[in-house]
Amino acid sequence: MNPERWLDEHGDALFRFAVLRTGDEELAADLVQETLLAALEAKERFTGASSERTWLIGILKHKIADHFRKHARTQTAEPEWFDRAGNWRRPPEDGPWRKAVRSELQKALMQCLQELPPRQREAFWLREVAQESTQSACRMLGVDAGALHALVYRARMRLRACLERLGHGGKPCAG
Repeated sequence: MNPERWLDEHGDALFRFAVLRTGDEELAADLVQETLLAALEAKERFTGASSERTWLIGILKHKIADHFRKHARTQTAEPEWFDRAGNWRRPPEDGPWRKAVRSELQKALMQCLQELPPRQREAFWLREVAQESTQSACRMLGVDAGALHALVYRARMRLRACLERLGHGGKPCAG
């Protein structure tokens, strides 16, 4: 084992491995450096049970995993605008544009609800608006859970088609 030759003999393979896993050349170069430093510190523990390259790639795998674990923890850190339960600390303000869009959407939704067959409208209203439990909604409508789910599904599909017909829905804007 000759640590002075690791970079020459294994550097390209380690770098390619890291780039394929991270998609970032700068990060890959940093992780390869960390790997070589860790290997240098741990060279006494190398038993020769595998090739040097396999051993170094094993260390690199751990460095990559550590990076992503650390990155995931910082990414899931709670943003300042939400509390621990995920509720808004201060909800976004409703400007005139947002109020107008909401008003138009509410009008369209009410129109579409009126177009639904009565049983679908009742099932949708109980489950989605009144948020009744499945058991409670089934009791009120006199149907089993399968029939309730079918009614709600059909209502959703009709509402979607109606809202799209009225200009609310479809594909989101690109950009």
